[in-house]
Amino acid sequence: FDEEGAVESVVFSLSDISSKRDQQRELERTRRRLELALEVTDTGVWEWDLETDDVVWNDTLERAMGLEPGEFEGTFDAFADRVHPDDIDRVNEQLEHAVETESLYQTEFRMRTGDGSIQWGEVRGQIVQDRDGKRMVGVYHDITEREEREAELQSVKLQYQTLVENFPDGAVFLFDTDLRYVRARGEELRRVRLSPADVEGAT
Repeated sequence: FDEEGAVESVVFSLSDISSKRDQQRELERTRRRLELALEVTDTGVWEWDLETDDVVWNDTLERAMGLEPGEFEGTFDAFADRVHPDDIDRVNEQLEHAVETESLYQTEFRMRTGDGSIQWGEVRGQIVQDRDGKRMVGVYHDITEREEREAELQSVKLQYQTLVENFPDGAVFLFDTDLRYVRARGEELRRVRLSPADVEGAT
């Protein structure tokens, strides 16, 4: 402005923000692709703030736990209350070790879902430190079906072993492809004064 208040000149300042907008768009696209991948694979994502003890679950994890999105209370205590009583001490010990050593947290344990049923989960987490503070970020997979299959297989093996070792009025022999005895059990062995060790390994 001059002495009479008239405009003498105008100064413009221009900055190119197109690159920033491109970066934001690419970041948003990447985030959406990641969310889709996690949803398709039923991967739960969790985050534990080590300074506030706040815990965040994504929608997939909440649904896996039989909860509506936003229903999880969002604290470490709320998480711990859902861990099976027989597993909680081990879970806490492993978490403490991972935090102290900043190592990978990887374990399996049981959790109580919204309807009270028990679910097996495979959990992994890693310490992350940035301008937002120190956190542990990880993923969760429901492995209940796998654990149930393994438990059923173990039960069948136990029944089979009990039957073989107590086979009445006879004996049971198993061979490998070289016709070598790999297992020998039954009452008849005891009657002829043989132990499994006398037979197993022989041809």
